[in-house]
Amino acid sequence: MLRSKLIGKCLALVFMAMGCILIMTPSVLAKDKPIKLIINNWAPATHHYFKKTYVPWAKEVEEKTNGRVKVEIYNGGTLGKLTTTIEDVAAGKYQVTINIPSYQYKRHIMPIIAELPFAFPSVDVGYRTLKKLTEKYSDIIDEEFSEVEVMGFSVTDPYMLFSRSPIHNMEDLKGKLISLKAKSFKPVIEEWGATPVSIATPEAYTALQRGTIDILTYCPSGALGYKFYEVAPFAVDVNLWRFVICFIMDKHWLNSLPEDLQKLFKEDLNPRIAELNAYNDYGADVEDNKKKIKENSKEVVSFTPAEMEKLRKTAKPAWDFWLANAKKQGLPADQIMEDFKKLLAEEGGHKLPF
Repeated sequence: MLRSKLIGKCLALVFMAMGCILIMTPSVLAKDKPIKLIINNWAPATHHYFKKTYVPWAKEVEEKTNGRVKVEIYNGGTLGKLTTTIEDVAAGKYQVTINIPSYQYKRHIMPIIAELPFAFPSVDVGYRTLKKLTEKYSDIIDEEFSEVEVMGFSVTDPYMLFSRSPIHNMEDLKGKLISLKAKSFKPVIEEWGATPVSIATPEAYTALQRGTIDILTYCPSGALGYKFYEVAPFAVDVNLWRFVICFIMDKHWLNSLPEDLQKLFKEDLNPRIAELNAYNDYGADVEDNKKKIKENSKEVVSFTPAEMEKLRKTAKPAWDFWLANAKKQGLPADQIMEDFKKLLAEEGGHKLPF
């Protein structure tokens, strides 16, 4: 009798323990479940953003978080367009993407100063100059990008001209329809005697194919990914300007992380994605990309020194345009411009021809 009672008590304890395990298991599993970080790459999977920026960064995220954060990358704008990145990230549609500040010129005017023509001789100089400038004016950056967390800034490789017909000098630009990538470039293109036409990058291939534009201004690394040389086989290597790239993150997602992960992203992983973009992506294969453009084009030429001097002098309206608009937005424009030029001199930027 005593033995049967002891057996009964033991069985009861076993069942109670099993019940506790069953109750606790879901919460334990939930705690151990990796945190998902979704990247929206609005460019195609063939684009260098995917291979040289997002993929290596995703690997670093998973390694440095010891698998606590898992990254998923969606290509081709599956989760949202290039033109709605701020709104999409702020709404939590995905956590990370690239924003192009000049697509919202009045909204993000401060960092666009780094897009001014003929400022930088290299991606390295552009990246270092912009990093120091945006760190100095971080309060303005925080205000201009208040809806999201700014991870860091980078710059593209230098823009070339991709044309449907041969271009050998400034005269050949007259009367042409040329893609307008940013408002500050409008007065420059008009100085060439050409007509600026607003075209978003994903529509540029079709626009060239149909003759909606005659010439596209774009960087060689991006042109290879989009295969613009197929519809614009005449290129001119002129080192025009560079676009500013801004990596943004969903700040609500970031603030929901455990404190140690927040610290890791803010101090290490977030700045790292911009650094990867500058050195592993845009800055890594500049000459090799130009070589590939040449191999796939009918003709790639450079302007003579005399023609380049003419071209460089047409850049002044863009610099004046930024200054005037920054003042309209209430920014300390003259001081920012002074600091920008000072940093250019310190970091090895071009001497301006005006």
